[in-house]
Amino acid sequence: MPKIKAIEFKLFSPQQIKKLGVVEITRPELYDADGYPVEKGLMDPRLGVIDPGSRCRICKGNIDTCMGHFGYIQLAKPCIHPALLLTSTSS
Repeated sequence: MPKIKAIEFKLFSPQQIKKLGVVEITRPELYDADGYPVEKGLMDPRLGVIDPGSRCRICKGNIDTCMGHFGYIQLAKPCIHPALLLTSTSS
């Protein structure tokens, strides 16, 4: 079995995030009045399966096989996570 020689971690660019995300989250609601997840909301069904009897709309997997998918939120202004700021200045 081959051995891993190195691992490199990087941040995705905004363009990569948009390309890889399955949905842009534009609504703050979780569920509608009937209890179903809101499209383009925080619990959009395209993000993965949370109910045992459901199938994922992206990969068609169930709760045991779907690892989940991510969406993205387009912010009005750039935002930097404080922990990333601290680690980049301490090097």
